[in-house]
Amino acid sequence: NQPMGIAVLRHAFSRHVPVFVTAVSPLGQGLAGQGLESVFDTRTPGNFALVRWADWEPFRAAGHAGRDSLEAAWEAAGNELPEGALGWVFEGVDFAHLGYQPLFSLVILGMGSSIAAQYPTDVSGNPVPEMPMLQAHKNLREVDLAVTLAGSSACMWWVIYGNAKVGLPVAFGVTAVMATDYFPYIQSGQIVGMMGGLRGAAEYEVLETEGGYTLATGNAYRGMDVQSLAHIVIILLVILGNIAFFAGGFHRKTAL
Repeated sequence: NQPMGIAVLRHAFSRHVPVFVTAVSPLGQGLAGQGLESVFDTRTPGNFALVRWADWEPFRAAGHAGRDSLEAAWEAAGNELPEGALGWVFEGVDFAHLGYQPLFSLVILGMGSSIAAQYPTDVSGNPVPEMPMLQAHKNLREVDLAVTLAGSSACMWWVIYGNAKVGLPVAFGVTAVMATDYFPYIQSGQIVGMMGGLRGAAEYEVLETEGGYTLATGNAYRGMDVQSLAHIVIILLVILGNIAFFAGGFHRKTAL
């Protein structure tokens, strides 16, 4: 699921779509943090340059609350975009890493009324109510889409509590073996789309590259070669096992 998350983040940051990052478990918070760090690693061309809350907050105090105004003021102050980076990402403006809270089903219900009430601070201790992205997205009713990435049935919490209770559109990114379980939810309209397994992430990366949102495909696309090779090896082993079974006469021994 990690390549899916990275692809979604890159797509959102390319279009200046603000992202709230939450987690249904402590492990999910760590994985989300790793995904963000990967997107902000400017040593790799095609990533984004992160501007921490504490670094740009004085500009907000000076009246630069809008994103375009903030970016212009940031660059006018002598900050240069690293070579190969696709753009700036301002913490609290373009994203907020809210992290994990226990009893996440109740957290989703609470965010239906107020996101800041459920997350007074983000994982870095920054004040969530003061973030500019909260002014336009105070609760889940003002959020356009929830993309939930999971290797378990925890993704259904967003359907039950986000879609059914709040009316929030939901999309899934799930492991390949889980994908067939959720096709009925697409047909019923309870989820608007789904990425299934590494192939789904690779297809997303290809679409992003063709749309000009990224410079090149990522780990999911490269991983498809490895996955395809592994599947071929498994098929060959099955064939060899059947040849050995019949050539060695084991089928006759079993019959006896």
